[in-house]
Amino acid sequence: TNRFKFIDYLKRTTMKKVIVFDLWKTLVGEPNNLTGYFQASNSSLQIDKAELKEAVEKLVMTKPIELSKAVPEVCRAFGITSPLIINQILKNWTASCEQCYLFPEVLETLAALKKNCQLALITNTSTYGWQQVERKFQLSRYFDLLVLSFEQRAVKPDKRLFQYVEEKLPANEYWMIGDSFKSDIKPAQALSWQTILINRKVQANIKDIILNKINAP
Repeated sequence: TNRFKFIDYLKRTTMKKVIVFDLWKTLVGEPNNLTGYFQASNSSLQIDKAELKEAVEKLVMTKPIELSKAVPEVCRAFGITSPLIINQILKNWTASCEQCYLFPEVLETLAALKKNCQLALITNTSTYGWQQVERKFQLSRYFDLLVLSFEQRAVKPDKRLFQYVEEKLPANEYWMIGDSFKSDIKPAQALSWQTILINRKVQANIKDIILNKINAP
């Protein structure tokens, strides 16, 4: 019995793992958000957050498009035609992307995980947003696979993005780490992945949470 337990332990500890991260609000933060881009330009604009998110995903995050072209498209979808307001929204949006910041423990955590696991990134992002992240932090060096919405022409929770990881990085075990239950956790669980939900407002440092769970025998 003990021999079988030991063999089972060896099998579990040598299992090939792929750890998949979300990007925004998990690894990288921004000083502003979608709603903020619009409110900062005109506080009287009344735009539903859910409708704005849907429009941005469709018009900005599922194709490689410059913000200078994408922002007017989003504005037109909500009946915003004033060049002054559109330019201010573009300015706010651009500034927020450029001022993105890396949470302090991220590089240490990625480096620790990369020693024993393959890493992937699935992110809903604009082309410009990702360009700024890569310019400032060179995060791609830590990942074996990048699944960027504007390249894949799809956004989470589309299960095809998660299945793409399985196709490109075959493994015995997959983990999804992200801040959204709907976009990150639910689709991963549907594929029987392990999951870790991150709340940056509560969990200031995620290193121990992630390493302890993933490295547990």
